[in-house]
Amino acid sequence: MRKAMFWKKLICVLVILGAVALFATACALFPDEENVEIPVLKTPKPVEYSLYKVARGTIETGSSGIGTVSSVYYTRAAFRNSGGYVSKFNVNIGDTVNEGDILVELDNNALSLQLEEAEINYELQKLSYEDTCSKYPEGSVYVRQAALNLKKVENVYLAIKETYENTILRAPVSGVVVYINTKYSTGNSQVVAGETVVAIDTLDKKYLYVTFSKTLEALNNPSLDPPEEFRVGTNLKLQRLTVDVEEEAQFDGVVVSDSSIIEDTGIGYVSSATYYVKMINPPADIASGNTVKYTYTEAVSEDCLYIPISAYSRYDGKTYVYILDDNNLKVEKYVEIGLENSTYAEVLSGLEEGDVIVLG
Repeated sequence: MRKAMFWKKLICVLVILGAVALFATACALFPDEENVEIPVLKTPKPVEYSLYKVARGTIETGSSGIGTVSSVYYTRAAFRNSGGYVSKFNVNIGDTVNEGDILVELDNNALSLQLEEAEINYELQKLSYEDTCSKYPEGSVYVRQAALNLKKVENVYLAIKETYENTILRAPVSGVVVYINTKYSTGNSQVVAGETVVAIDTLDKKYLYVTFSKTLEALNNPSLDPPEEFRVGTNLKLQRLTVDVEEEAQFDGVVVSDSSIIEDTGIGYVSSATYYVKMINPPADIASGNTVKYTYTEAVSEDCLYIPISAYSRYDGKTYVYILDDNNLKVEKYVEIGLENSTYAEVLSGLEEGDVIVLG
């Protein structure tokens, strides 16, 4: 009986050990549990702003623009007594010419041959006259007859020569060519006697003004008031723009009327399509064609507080800027704005010098 009890206990032990082994084997089939990392809490980065410290200075309003130095008087060259087709232009715009230089020639080939023949006949007749004078006494019928023949041939020669010269347009003055009538440069149009073919700037500085073209609206409505900067009597600051000099000194200019120019220069006509500015003590070498910048000051506020125009906003009739509170948060602060230009605005109230405001 003891032996039977022993075997029962042994079998129970073996069964329990087998069950434990089986459970351990089953657990080994499951994946290992992952280690989960706990996130580290970070302090958020504070918001950064573009800031501006309110300063004190001068605010100016006005305008600026670009004009051209131009002569209000040009000497016009035209074929006075004849017309025809242009055969040759001897000059271009910008060329410097001397008085008497040939500017333009009409088609005169046939006339050139007639002139050459008439000149030969004239020279032959002079020789014949001189020969007659050497053979016969002065006052004889032969000498008188030779003199009349010479005069006849001379008249024909001079008439052809004058006609030929009328086909050549010469510079009436020295200066710079500023205009060519392109209608005739193609050779398709016949020149009309008296019509300007070439214009020359005589380079006399009393005719030089800074010019600004009027807008199409102003041209179509002569009664329209000009812009503030181009009203007669307005003072402008002028500065010549060149590629060789970075910044030339400013000089003064004053807007003048057409009638004032006519009175000062003695010319009879000034184009009404332009605003004119008379230069006061310009650079000694200023010339027609130079580019000039003008600056017009409409209003000035000196020793005032100012801020960038991008720093304030308007809503519901109020103007405000942003400042930062103790928690670095933007809060509105109402201000009163005065003079404004394209960059800065005058602050009349609401801020003090040194206050810091938020841009944008």
